[in-house]
Amino acid sequence: MNDETVISASEMPSFNKNRVKRRMKSMGWGLFWLMFSAQFLAVVPLLIFNYLAEVGMIDATLAQWLATDIGIYGIGLPLFYMIVRHLPKLKLEDKNYKFDLKKVIYTSLVLLGILYIFNFLALGITELLKLITGREIVDILENAINSTTSIYTFIFVVIIGPIMEEIIFRKMIIERTLDFGDTFAIVYSSLAFGLFHGNLNQTIYATMLGVALAYIYIKSGNIKYPILFHMIVNFFGSFLMPLLISTNETLSIVISVFVIITIGIAVYTFIKYRKAIHLDERDMPLTTKEKFKVGMLTPGFIIYTLVFILLIIYILFFLY
Repeated sequence: MNDETVISASEMPSFNKNRVKRRMKSMGWGLFWLMFSAQFLAVVPLLIFNYLAEVGMIDATLAQWLATDIGIYGIGLPLFYMIVRHLPKLKLEDKNYKFDLKKVIYTSLVLLGILYIFNFLALGITELLKLITGREIVDILENAINSTTSIYTFIFVVIIGPIMEEIIFRKMIIERTLDFGDTFAIVYSSLAFGLFHGNLNQTIYATMLGVALAYIYIKSGNIKYPILFHMIVNFFGSFLMPLLISTNETLSIVISVFVIITIGIAVYTFIKYRKAIHLDERDMPLTTKEKFKVGMLTPGFIIYTLVFILLIIYILFFLY
């Protein structure tokens, strides 16, 4: 950690387009190895834990979760960090913004509304693809959550996932892309976050949630807030709601009303406060088009995106 370069905005090196290109190439390759580790290198711990499950040394469901997290955070994260650690980081100022209980509740409802809006959009797209192809796009995470015991979902999805994902996709990426401007940092980190999920359903709503969480991080300057809200969203979306439905189907009406309310709050909030959204575009002498060309049209990021596309094709045409 000692070789990380943390600097203030005034200390950023003078602009050099080739240097910026090399920096974003490193970021792209870092993301590729993160994705590759999560999807392919995780096979090694998966084989080990599956064997332990077969001989009765560990629960089979726990084995799946452990293998997945070791692939991502035990292999992928160290590789990602090794590749991007030398990149200059623009230090975010802690605004000392305080989320009191009322603001936490309101913000959580807005984020849940965003989740449900774009989840419905994703479901519409997948249904359309189902009609076109005659095959159903499987949401692998949803299947895993539905088939697992609640304690594992709580530990791995509600606690570990938000902490690690916010450190990677908000803190580590945004701090290294913020000099491109807030808009680029938000879009780049959120798209990387969405694509990382590896399936169409999650990618759509995860990307949009990523936008909101990135905005919260940039405006507050404190990573604990995106972590907190990510935990809350996962708690409701992946733990509490499935648990309530599985224990009492009559609660479906109450849950449906809750979903409608959160969607209404999210839409109302965006309409009322959209003009108050302010993004600092910094001083990098590139147009918006040039920023996205330099930032995203790199070999690593392109292959990162292609891996996602191949995963979608696999899920759509070859899985089950």
